[in-house]
Amino acid sequence: MSMITPPSSQTYVEVKDEKQDYGDGIELLKREVAYPLTPPNERVLQEEMDQKKKLEKVVTKPKRKPRMKYRPENGTILNISSYDEDIPILDQDDLIDNEDVSFLHYALKYSRKITCVTGAGISVASGIPDFRSSNGLFQGLKSATSSGSTGKALFDSNVYRDYESTAKFHAMIRQLYELTNESEPTDFHKMLNDISKDGRLLRLYTQNIDCLETDLSDLQTTVPIKSNPPYPPTIQLHGTIKYMYCSKCRWNSTLQPELFEGNEAPACPECTELDEIRILSGKRSQGIGCLRPRIVLYNEFHPDGEHIGQVSTLDLKSKPDCLIIAGTSLKIPGVRKLVRELARSVHAARGCVIWVNVDEPTVSVVDFVEHIDLIVTGDCQNIPKIVDSYDQQINQPKSKKRVKKEVKQDQEQEFVKDETKQSPKIKQTKSIKSSPSTKTTKKQISKPKSKKDTKIQSRLEQLVTKINEAK
Repeated sequence: MSMITPPSSQTYVEVKDEKQDYGDGIELLKREVAYPLTPPNERVLQEEMDQKKKLEKVVTKPKRKPRMKYRPENGTILNISSYDEDIPILDQDDLIDNEDVSFLHYALKYSRKITCVTGAGISVASGIPDFRSSNGLFQGLKSATSSGSTGKALFDSNVYRDYESTAKFHAMIRQLYELTNESEPTDFHKMLNDISKDGRLLRLYTQNIDCLETDLSDLQTTVPIKSNPPYPPTIQLHGTIKYMYCSKCRWNSTLQPELFEGNEAPACPECTELDEIRILSGKRSQGIGCLRPRIVLYNEFHPDGEHIGQVSTLDLKSKPDCLIIAGTSLKIPGVRKLVRELARSVHAARGCVIWVNVDEPTVSVVDFVEHIDLIVTGDCQNIPKIVDSYDQQINQPKSKKRVKKEVKQDQEQEFVKDETKQSPKIKQTKSIKSSPSTKTTKKQISKPKSKKDTKIQSRLEQLVTKINEAK
């Protein structure tokens, strides 16, 4: 057997055998087998190199983070309740300060390691009521609880103390489960998903149990939380209503709402099976646990609390450069402490800390967190629209009229400066403009009751009716 290389071919040719008639009955068979010119090991290496080159062309390197041009004073208030999406954001400077909007745009568009702590306020637009507002669950469920208590009692760990409270709790869980299945992620959820898709979301800590964020592609989580990294992008601080678990053996499964009908907690199938096996083998029974929704009630510990501590410790060491606190009043002590630690870490990295909620934070919260650069009051669903509107306006080519207008404004500012130098009684207005007291006194446009509030009110009434029927 020999190897020959044809001059006009790019293959090796291996001569296996030959078949020729040499007379006297002697015949030999000739057969050729073609092989690639490149040896196997080198060919595989070449294919890997070609694949890497293709990936390098597809994956572009992230742009360099631009320099921050403006940072508001600590605790500056930006009221966006008067925002009109039909008008470009830069043309609404009489009510919404453009400098503060530029800081909000910079934080959401250019930060590389964004951490976000969210509450029920970001899900209100989907039809799920929050907890503590006048239209929230606590007030709406007040009639379904005993006299002298609020709806908060149905989220306490003592709900299993008697049959009546257990029946009310199960009725509420079934209704909330149906409500979350009918709801869809909001624009704010989708904005966080886009940030995660860009690889700029370090972690999302959510207090919500509705799982709207985990319905999106890049905000997934694991139940239970993994004990070792890599950790999922979303951490559910108060559990999830989509799962149930056994209080004894910690068996997990997707929630089956039909099991939670009546005034007794359902038995765990895993414990029941193991107990039957023990009895058949002549061993004594160890008891059967009860199933309950995998949500964290008041006055009890999180089943994944230790792993959540590991995740937060890792995130603090990662030096996040942005913290978004959205849709929460920070009434829970553990969440408030987490926000303070994240705010300190972001502040040390000269990052951005932004509060987004309908109401301003209380004085105690501001003093506890210490570092909140910008307090945005208004509907959080307008945040993606404001950021996109600002981004489009600053990136579009300037028209001649706009250039003339800016030149005229610059000339007027220079004239004001000259007048200020001549008259010491005239003070600079820019510092007053950025102060919280001036921004809070700006005229707000009152709006009629929205369809969203009407929808939430009707759902709360249905929920109370179902709980009263469970009595």
